[in-house]
This record gives sequence, structure tokens and C-alpha cells, in this order.
Amino acid sequence: PFRMRFASALTLVFLATGACSLFTSLDGLSGGNNASDAGGAGDGSIGSDAAPKEAGATCDGGLTACGNACIDPSGDALNCGTCGHDCLGSGCFGGQCQPVVIATGQNGAYDIAVGGGEAYWPNQNSGEIVKCTTSNCAGTITVLASGRPSPEDIVIDDTNVYWSEQGGAAFCARAGCGGHPTALVSGMTTADGGALDYDGIAVGPSLIYFPLGGSLRGCTKTGCGNSPSTLTVANADDLTSDANNLYGADGDDIFACPLGNCS
Repeated sequence: PFRMRFASALTLVFLATGACSLFTSLDGLSGGNNASDAGGAGDGSIGSDAAPKEAGATCDGGLTACGNACIDPSGDALNCGTCGHDCLGSGCFGGQCQPVVIATGQNGAYDIAVGGGEAYWPNQNSGEIVKCTTSNCAGTITVLASGRPSPEDIVIDDTNVYWSEQGGAAFCARAGCGGHPTALVSGMTTADGGALDYDGIAVGPSLIYFPLGGSLRGCTKTGCGNSPSTLTVANADDLTSDANNLYGADGDDIFACPLGNCS
């Protein structure tokens, strides 16, 4: 699983047109009426966006030969940028597949985690933790938890979805938790009594990692009350992990340390 900032974009659909001139031997042709019989004007064009191509043919007008067709790779959604590169329902513009909106009407979607064919994100303004199936997101949107205090960053493992929020962090089973997530840490405050705003969360084999008060903290996946372990004095504005290491970004510095031994 991986995580990235949530962004939405409009789908752009660009249909390219073009023609393909055919240069073949006259051997085997009879009467010169083949082009007319095929519905063309005698120049090999059949009036479609992807004109037919024969063995040894050359595509005109900057078109590219893909299989038996001449296409424009800058705008062909089935051959975007190169032959066979399918945009899977989105548009092709400038040889690049364009983003497609999979969910609308979200209330402050801030972060996103994707894995196992599912997407998870926090709606920061409404305090919701939401998931959907990536192949049919609009039709499968499910609210896992609501009423959370400004949920911000989100991460998943094979079983659970974890997120940071003001004053703490919590988790819910990916299959659902009946709207009742479990707190990892909660009620944490700053020196002047304000709620701590966790910015960044990462998951390892046994620990959840987050920055807190100028230090990197760790908490077991089942929760640690209000006593997370201090792992290192390194602060972080954001965190992520792979199978072996924890990575953090802290202004001028990027740091890495082994999972389970980051001290």
C-alpha cells in the first residue's frame, strides 16, 4: 500500500482524427475498383479515426502505425503516447493519460491511501473516514467513522486503516468497525493546553509512527493510551515507510531509519 496527497481533476477526452495512405503492389488487384467497393474514395481511407493499415504501409500526417491502424498517439486513448497504452476510460492529451474524477462532493478530502483495490481518505471538514472500491468508487463510498476531530493523514496495512487527528490517532478495521474506531492515543495537548495536531503517520510491522512535540513517537497497533514511546528527537512534517525503513521530511532534511529500531 502507498499513500499520496488527494487531488481531483476533470477528465479530458481528446479524439484524434487522421487518415492513412496505403502504398502496395498492384499484384493481385483487379480492375482498380477495390477502394470503391470498400466504401473509400480510392485513396485507402475509410473515413474513420483509425484508418486501416496493410503490411508495408506508411502512415501520413504524423500518424503512427499500431497493428493494422494508423493512430495519433498524442490523443488516442487506447494508444496514448505509444501503441497499446490504454488510458482505461480516461482521456489522452499530449500523449499522456489524464486524471479521472472517481468521487465528488467530498468535504475537505486531505490525504489518500490505496491498497487491495480500495481507496481510503479523511474528510477533514466533516470528520469522516471514507473508503471506496477503486474500480467503482462513486457507487461504493462507505463512511467507516464520523465525528473525528479534524482527521488529517491516513495509512493502511493489510487489516486496518489508521489516521492522525487533532489530539491523537485512531484506527478502524478496513472491513468496518461499526462506526466505533479505536484510539491509539487521544487527548494529547500542547504546553498551553491546545490539542496537538499530528501531521504525518506511518505504519510498520508492529508499530504506528507519528511526530509529536519535536520527537518521533511510536505506538503499538493495538493502542498505547497516552504514553507513546519516544523513538528519536528527530521531528518530521510528514512520514512514510516501506518494508524496511521509516522515512521522514523535516524542512531542510530527509531522514530514514530502520523500522523497529528507529532510535
